[in-house]
Amino acid sequence: MARAAAACHGAFMLSRPQKKPEMSARQRRQGPTWYVLVSWGDWPSQQVGGFVSEVDARSWIAHESAGWLSGRYAEPPFV
Repeated sequence: MARAAAACHGAFMLSRPQKKPEMSARQRRQGPTWYVLVSWGDWPSQQVGGFVSEVDARSWIAHESAGWLSGRYAEPPFV
């Protein structure tokens, strides 16, 4: 699961957003795969993954999204 998320985004550091994003599992319109929609409010939304099921996408949100967030920003997110 982490490999799918890492493949979608380059390794660069951004300034920290001011609020925690909302994350939801979504099925792609074409094909059987799922992704996580990361909604930042005033920032552009992002799509993470290429998960094989909704369960995998939700598991990534629950268990791996915090690491993904902290790896993307120069400061620890949402302390």
